[in-house]
Amino acid sequence: MGTFKKTFKMFNVEAEEQVQVFLERTEMLNYNAVELLDPVLSVTFDRVILLKDKAIVQGNIYKNIIYKDENFFVRHEIVTIPVTATVEIPGFNPTVTVGRANRAVVTNNVVDIGPDNQGNTNGFDIQIFVKQLTAFQRLINANEVEEKIILDFILKISKFDQIDLEIPAPPRVFEFRNVIDP
Repeated sequence: MGTFKKTFKMFNVEAEEQVQVFLERTEMLNYNAVELLDPVLSVTFDRVILLKDKAIVQGNIYKNIIYKDENFFVRHEIVTIPVTATVEIPGFNPTVTVGRANRAVVTNNVVDIGPDNQGNTNGFDIQIFVKQLTAFQRLINANEVEEKIILDFILKISKFDQIDLEIPAPPRVFEFRNVIDP
């Protein structure tokens, strides 16, 4: 029994890092507030830039500030907060080896992230899993809100690699028939 070589595309996880972003800011309201209600938060990621030993994640946090004004009328204001996080990934290299000669190819290092928090380009697959998005807020003045926002997410970077493997050849198939002459 012999062996033969076959080239496989393997999907390998290159990096998986947990990231925490802490933002502290103040917002001015359009009307005077007497009470803050619980805010509504969401986050979208726009792109991930892959560099040697690090990745830069960019996106926006959307915060809906809900409050009661002086006449106890409930109002809301939507705020867009840009977010940039640098993720250290020791040993990460954004080049891809392709072809039978396994030549190194420099890829487009910008990966656009879709609404499902995933994106891929040139053999790289990026997934972002949001673990926590919370905001703590308080009134400083009648129209000024102090806020602290915590965003926790996991960045997972996977890459397709081509690997040559030797596979044992399948055994021969023999078929025996008894033929009886009439």
